[in-house]
Amino acid sequence: MSKWRAKRRYEANRRFGERADDALVAISVLKARSEGIELGRDDEELRAKLEDGQDLLTTVRDALDGESGLDPFELAVAENVSEQQRGSTRRMIENLDAAAAELAAASDGMEFHRGLQDAKNWLEAISTVATKTSQATVDRMRGNVANGTH
Repeated sequence: MSKWRAKRRYEANRRFGERADDALVAISVLKARSEGIELGRDDEELRAKLEDGQDLLTTVRDALDGESGLDPFELAVAENVSEQQRGSTRRMIENLDAAAAELAAASDGMEFHRGLQDAKNWLEAISTVATKTSQATVDRMRGNVANGTH
């Protein structure tokens, strides 16, 4: 893979993890609001982040369900996330559907509820895996450049 392609892949992978992190921030802001703490975040910004988190969960769900047309990185994230979770693939798909529905409900009502904890757990796992995968890509790219195999 050329340096240019590796850099593009790294940027796409990094954005995947950042999207999960943004959704986690939105969940935290809603939780703070439920506790009477206002952090001065715009509802539309939070809604967009929650919807983006919902899209991520749906992407991972689709990858676990064997959907075609997904990016190899999305498939790798889904595989690694599923290895961290316990249970059957069917159960994980059901849990991802429920977590995505919780994010949709939070996005509609802009209120925190206990069901968001499951969505938060999934998003944390996605963020962790995406970050590790992106860093591995960078390390591999650095090694190739250092060894003159770019």
